[in-house]
Amino acid sequence: MDGTSRLRALRRVTLPLAWPGVVTALIFTFIAAWDEFVVALILTNSPSHQPLAVALDSYIGGYQINWGHLFAASAVATVPVIILLALIERKVVSGLTAGSIK
Repeated sequence: MDGTSRLRALRRVTLPLAWPGVVTALIFTFIAAWDEFVVALILTNSPSHQPLAVALDSYIGGYQINWGHLFAASAVATVPVIILLALIERKVVSGLTAGSIK
């Protein structure tokens, strides 16, 4: 790219090549943060500040489990992850296979 600045070359060459890897890392980081249970359980002290994974634990009691509410809330909890994965599925697949294609 003769005659372009470093910033334009970065935007036109480097970022499109790195984009699938960045998206894949973003997805894995999002899922790891979404599934974090122990830290959220320890650091939150009021039910209004609890993330969804910790709130799901409230359906499990000492002597009984409210299975209907637990399964319904679990289904609702998976919806954002499924939507996010469906929106950027192509980028994730291309990021995972970027190193294997010669």
